Amino acid sequence: MRVDCGSDAATIARARAIRQAVFVIDQQIDPAIEWDDLDQKTIHFVGIDPATTKDIATGRAFFEGDKVTLQRIAVLSDMQGRGVGLAFVAAMIDHVRAPGVIREIHLSAQCHAIGFYEKLGFTADGPIYHEANIPHRHMMRSL
Repeated sequence: MRVDCGSDAATIARARAIRQAVFVIDQQIDPAIEWDDLDQKTIHFVGIDPATTKDIATGRAFFEGDKVTLQRIAVLSDMQGRGVGLAFVAAMIDHVRAPGVIREIHLSAQCHAIGFYEKLGFTADGPIYHEANIPHRHMMRSL
């Protein structure tokens, strides 16, 4: 899978199209919750299917000192269960760790996806909380 990243308008638009399909349509998350001002303050990642050149996955990274928070990670529903998500998040991790100053990666995982993130070395901590009426837990991975 090829992964593009950037904070330009074209990359953000590609990422938002996937988030619209996965979060707003499939998971019925209120668009007022999904579309926030962090889109302009983050680096966006878009995974591309090499067979079709179609955009199939997205996520964004918010940097704060020596930590980064991965957010809005999504894979199109017809591509889920094929290892796309694992490859995509691994590529995100490789990219954010490249500068060498990042010591921790954080994310907010939907509870049904905790096992997925554990495969990538993340550990759940803290209580369950709700975002957009969906149960989540904070997860962290040290580098």
